[in-house]
Amino acid sequence: MTPEERLTKIERTLQSLTDAQVEHSVQIEKQNAGIRDLIVVGRTCLDSIQTMRQAHEKDYEDRREIRCDIWRHVGPLEI
Repeated sequence: MTPEERLTKIERTLQSLTDAQVEHSVQIEKQNAGIRDLIVVGRTCLDSIQTMRQAHEKDYEDRREIRCDIWRHVGPLEI
């Protein structure tokens, strides 16, 4: 193998490695973007669950107050 052929082979190998590294970087960026999107979705879900929980607790307290008011004015209800 001549020195020129060796140099050409080394250059092609370096170019292949550089291309592969660029492709890996692109894939990593795509994955990072996907991870960020999933974090946003997770936070949104947690916020929704917390809002629903607070609404449920308020509804429960409202119903409990209504039952207590009825009991004070009418007496215990037989169900």
